[in-house]
Amino acid sequence: MTWFFIALIGPLLWALVNHTDKFLLSSGVEGGKPGALMIISTVVGVLVSLIIIVFRPDVLQIPLQASITLIITGLLVSFNILLYLFALNKSEATVIVPFYQLIPVIGLVLAYFILGETVSVKELIAGGVILIGALILSFEIDAEEGFSFKYVTSLLMIAASFLIALSEVIFKAEALESDFWTSIFWQHIGLGIFGLFLLVFFPTWRRDFVELIRTNSKKMFFLNAGSETISILGNLVFSFATLLAPIALVMLVNAYQPVFVFIIGIILTIFFPHISTEKISKKHLIHRSAAIGIVLLGTVLLYT
Repeated sequence: MTWFFIALIGPLLWALVNHTDKFLLSSGVEGGKPGALMIISTVVGVLVSLIIIVFRPDVLQIPLQASITLIITGLLVSFNILLYLFALNKSEATVIVPFYQLIPVIGLVLAYFILGETVSVKELIAGGVILIGALILSFEIDAEEGFSFKYVTSLLMIAASFLIALSEVIFKAEALESDFWTSIFWQHIGLGIFGLFLLVFFPTWRRDFVELIRTNSKKMFFLNAGSETISILGNLVFSFATLLAPIALVMLVNAYQPVFVFIIGIILTIFFPHISTEKISKKHLIHRSAAIGIVLLGTVLLYT
């Protein structure tokens, strides 16, 4: 069971990143908007590529088709990050993160059409349970005890989950032919290309980025760079865990991410409300706990 505790580090680190991102978006600093933070993330991605090529110059020695395919996966991941940041800007981390449990569900469908992998009845049922949990979480309890559906947040996160699932399917199809660090290098090149595109063709986001760096350079850069570093560490640890146990079992551990986000959100709200606040009234806790529980149940059904 050593692999389980190693794999558990990934969702924990990602949960910390989710709350850090929310703080960056809601801290009210000049330029602290999704587009600007996205551009900073791409800068960190380029730095990762530079570090890799220093120690592994052979990452350039792959076929052109393979490098283009891996760059495409990086572009898909970039679009996912952007949609995630816009969704996070509209809602709490505890609400949007469970939507990522749709990734294996969407991945099953995409893998069926792209890779020819089969889908069982049990997997379809599990996918339906996860979808129900995500939909329940999409309803917000307002002050009058009524419910309102978060259409925009839901659509953003469903689209983000689709992009991640698509990138993983494409990555699997290509990465089997390349080693881990080569794949990571070219994927982050895709992230850098996406950032360059935003800088050139989105002047408003470019101004936000410049303003963010000019007025909050140290605070925002180190927070965002630290967040990206933690995210990358989570990816590396989780990938290492897949070498120690069947990948289906390791992916099951990812279901703990919304639980960690939920727990960290409650701790921050009680002890550090200046950093992050979540709705923790009894009705909100029951609502979100039930929804996350359904998502976890569906994930367990999917991989057992």
